[in-house]
Amino acid sequence: SRDHEEVDRIHQAVSRLYELQPQFERLPLGLLIRDAKQLFPVAVAVAAVGKDTFKALEVLEAVRSMDLEDVWKMKPMLSGNEIMRLLPRLPKGPKIGEVS
Repeated sequence: SRDHEEVDRIHQAVSRLYELQPQFERLPLGLLIRDAKQLFPVAVAVAAVGKDTFKALEVLEAVRSMDLEDVWKMKPMLSGNEIMRLLPRLPKGPKIGEVS
């Protein structure tokens, strides 16, 4: 169900947030936000409740300073067709999404 998928996405984002702390680099943080989508702020709140040492305000400030708030709304730089053209041996399916 959709609720189950969203809860799973939140839990995955929380785990990744713990791994990124204390250094928040642009690429890993942006990819995390892209995967968590609109649930990223919820994941930050859950991470803060789950671990006393997690600094939610530092995460949110890093996101703002790197201008990543709405990165999940951005379209990939290459479409699936363009990726297939550039990487013809890549199997069709979910791998295309991972590359983009």
